[in-house]
Amino acid sequence: MFPAFLLLCLSNRFSQIDGAIVLFDVETNSLARILRGHVRQVQYFSWSPCGRYLLSCSQDFRVIRWDLTKAGEESSRSVRFVAPVYCAEFHPKNTCVTNQLHMVL
Repeated sequence: MFPAFLLLCLSNRFSQIDGAIVLFDVETNSLARILRGHVRQVQYFSWSPCGRYLLSCSQDFRVIRWDLTKAGEESSRSVRFVAPVYCAEFHPKNTCVTNQLHMVL
C-alpha cells in the first residue's frame, strides 16, 4: 500500500523550480519527494489505479509517467507531443496511458 500524498505543483517564471512536482506525505506530515522533469507549468495529474504511478502533463509538450517505487532516471518515462498537453489519464484497468491521440506510454 502506498502512502497518501498531497501534490503541489511549483511554477514561478522567475525561479529555477518551474514545473517541479512536490509530493507531500500527509501521514508523516513531511516532504516525500520532488519530481523534476517538466520545464513549464504542469496542467494535470493522474494516479494509476494501483497507486504506483503518477502521470503529469505540461505546457512543455510532454507527458511524464513517474514510477514512485524507483529513483533517478529510471523513475520516469516521457513522451513529447507537438503541442501543449492539458489532460492525460491512465486506462482504468491497467497502467497504459491514453490520451486523445491514443499514444501509449
